[in-house]
Amino acid sequence: MKKIAFTTYTNYPDLTPSDSLLAEAIRSFVDCVPAAWDDPTIGWENFDAVVIRSTWNYHLKPEAFLSWLDKLDRLNVSVFNDTATVRWNMDKNYLFKMKTLIVPSFHAQQQNINDCLDFLSSHNSQKAVLKPFISASANRTVLLDSVSRESLSEYLEDTPLLLQPYFPEVATEGEWSLMFFNGEFSHAVLKQPAGGDFRVQNDFGGTATIKPAPPQAIANAKQLLNELESLPLYARVDGIIRNNRFYLMELELIEPELFIGLIPESAAAFAAALKEKMEVR
Repeated sequence: MKKIAFTTYTNYPDLTPSDSLLAEAIRSFVDCVPAAWDDPTIGWENFDAVVIRSTWNYHLKPEAFLSWLDKLDRLNVSVFNDTATVRWNMDKNYLFKMKTLIVPSFHAQQQNINDCLDFLSSHNSQKAVLKPFISASANRTVLLDSVSRESLSEYLEDTPLLLQPYFPEVATEGEWSLMFFNGEFSHAVLKQPAGGDFRVQNDFGGTATIKPAPPQAIANAKQLLNELESLPLYARVDGIIRNNRFYLMELELIEPELFIGLIPESAAAFAAALKEKMEVR
């Protein structure tokens, strides 16, 4: 039987509850074990495939993570999602390359602070979100309640940050996460922040509830995935609905929570997608 690794990281080396359900679903055709990407003792050449899953510290040491991807390429290991897709998705500059409607975004740094203010003014926004271009789980993400030269200057650096107007729909209606396996829609959740917060991650008190996704959001998300050079094994498309239009906030292709625990039968769709990928390769 073929053997694959579900990647984790050294501070959390075991499978997540969600990934445990995925591992159980694929055990009929492949042996699956956890393996920390940042464990130098692991022989990656011993696996028939590597599925990148809970590498939740990659944004804290991106150069090491990129070197690890290079190593997998040299070993000619099959990787899902593929290493080219992962490299592309690591940096939020990918947002500027999407044809799909995205939340308005801007490269912000100290030397263009006037342009930042003009950008926010053009979108009639007094609130703004700032985040690093390489980040995960809302790390170093801040909400400016009242944007001014002084408030922006406090956070801006020489290295660009991603600046976006704050969309209040995140708090009032919630942020959608749509899960796809091999480009086929599986399920969706509606994520909502805790009262008084803007972050939907459960680390900050956010909640996620299984909901039927708006058909337009599914159609827009599929259109977005069709823009990619290769179809990913798994994808989570995060966005909000404003005036009946879906706006992309994040395209998660590296280590997203897929909310399998909220709808365990979706593990079968993942298993079928993985089996198809491995047979194709």
